[in-house]
Amino acid sequence: MDNHTKGYLYMVISTLLISIAFIFNTFALRGTNPTTGAFFVFGFSTIGTFAMLVATKKIGKIKQLMPRFWKPLLLIGVLNGVSATLWFYLLGLMGPSLLSFLLRFSTIFMIIMGIVFLKERFSKLEIVGGLIMIAGTFIISYSNGELILFGVSLAMILSAVFSAVQFLNKVYIKEIDPLVINALRVLFTFATVSTIALWTSQLAVPPLATLGWLALSSISAGMIGFLLNFKALQLIDLSKTAVIQSMQPFVVVLYSILLLGSVPSSLQMFGGIVIVVGTIVSVLARYKPKFIARFIPFD
Repeated sequence: MDNHTKGYLYMVISTLLISIAFIFNTFALRGTNPTTGAFFVFGFSTIGTFAMLVATKKIGKIKQLMPRFWKPLLLIGVLNGVSATLWFYLLGLMGPSLLSFLLRFSTIFMIIMGIVFLKERFSKLEIVGGLIMIAGTFIISYSNGELILFGVSLAMILSAVFSAVQFLNKVYIKEIDPLVINALRVLFTFATVSTIALWTSQLAVPPLATLGWLALSSISAGMIGFLLNFKALQLIDLSKTAVIQSMQPFVVVLYSILLLGSVPSSLQMFGGIVIVVGTIVSVLARYKPKFIARFIPFD
């Protein structure tokens, strides 16, 4: 199997595993609060990822890397800790399906970061893709007959923070072993989440069943899903990983139907599809402009 095929396979499996974590954590939130959920997920993930480092005899790499990379890794951890806590809150507020659709806005923020920090240019088609995504967001906002701007606004903030984490991961992933960067990402995230939990006095011991759901989430996403995501980023272009990730909301919807018995309304589903279409247009306009120009000529 060549590296490109491996990269696609890693990304598909990563998407499936991270998507199921939406469902595991939805079950968990029935028995605990968002801050406690984030604390235990990243606590379990820290134990698991460092156990993997010990088992693969890579624990020594941390001493070699920390003097060079502790600042960006600390920044990644802090941003990830804030976004994880907010993610849990929004999961309880909006449910897995709507949240997964709205998080596709991270693609637009990634493009904006490329423009700001890498001096890239914004094409007209990327603007079109962004406008399509905004249209989908308004459809979702009014899908229940009332404006849920508070939740949508928080989801936009979460998308911006998440895209910053992804941007930093992409910058440094080629220099750091995926297993090591994932373990350090989880460690610094756990430290941030712990600080938030202590500061807000929201930490509580959840029921045993809830701990089980949180442990499953840490395995599927924190320990394996994001590790495969990092591996994929080393093997295939960012555009290809972004297109595969764009399909995540549909996977989450399928899981929600099968495991939660939760079906989005037709208007919510339509708005979500519009967001995904806008995401794909923006990704292809940024990374494959000649390809998309065959289908959408835009001078």
